[in-house]
Amino acid sequence: MRNNFTPVSQKFKSISANGPQGNRLAYFVAGSLGLFLMSTQLTHVVTARLLQSYESRVEAQQSESPTYAASPHSEAHKTLPNTHAPTTREAEVSPKRSQSHFQQSESSASCEKPVGRIANSLADLDAQTGRKLASYVESHYKVSAPIAKQIVSATFSLSRKNGMDPFLALGIIASESSFNHKARSGYGATGLMQVYGPVHKNVLEDLGIRSKNPKLVQKMLTEQVHLNVAAGIRIYKTYEKQYGSPTKALQAYNGAKSDASFAYANKVLAMRDQLRRVSSTSNACA
Repeated sequence: MRNNFTPVSQKFKSISANGPQGNRLAYFVAGSLGLFLMSTQLTHVVTARLLQSYESRVEAQQSESPTYAASPHSEAHKTLPNTHAPTTREAEVSPKRSQSHFQQSESSASCEKPVGRIANSLADLDAQTGRKLASYVESHYKVSAPIAKQIVSATFSLSRKNGMDPFLALGIIASESSFNHKARSGYGATGLMQVYGPVHKNVLEDLGIRSKNPKLVQKMLTEQVHLNVAAGIRIYKTYEKQYGSPTKALQAYNGAKSDASFAYANKVLAMRDQLRRVSSTSNACA
């Protein structure tokens, strides 16, 4: 078979051989390619610097924040000494296991002692409560242990700062994204609390995100758990102030204000109550 492939270098030579007009075309093609490569590299640099800047602000805020004040809703918020030794994280629970085996493994997972950065990330809430909730999220929603603990810690810390029930915020996350921090809807809503950049631009600007590139904003909302939860909580609190009740605020958050059945609000409130029960279960650790 005859090979009709012509190397790019030969094509440029043939273009240049056509005289001044050919040379101008060759320079234009080469220049356009160079500009494209430069713009791509610049985009990556800007994205990396924006993410690094936001991470630095988050770390500074977390280092300055006081310990989370215990809520009267649950006995699990009482600080208890943790004297047991660290244990290996239990493997993900198989759906084929019995209910009793699942409860036993969940109880065992809640007895783990966090270490290193994970231990520091749980400083804003009672460690025992944090382990129970993170273990529940990890096993029920198939989320990795570090991400589950990061979500729980960030939600409690940001809820405290904004005067919101952290269990309600976790209920919204469960309903909106099933704790998948990379979730994206067909309409462009992104992340744990399904924040939509074009609609919630003012909230994002208050949090320091002023980029007009929608893809860049979406990337930040999926990669930065703290940013997404902070934006979602502020959006909810705006609706709560506007409508005066959690039920109406939740319906507005979901864009279902006209739904007289309050299906979305009831779903979130039921999940909130479930998470409270998880956090208040008796401690089975020795």
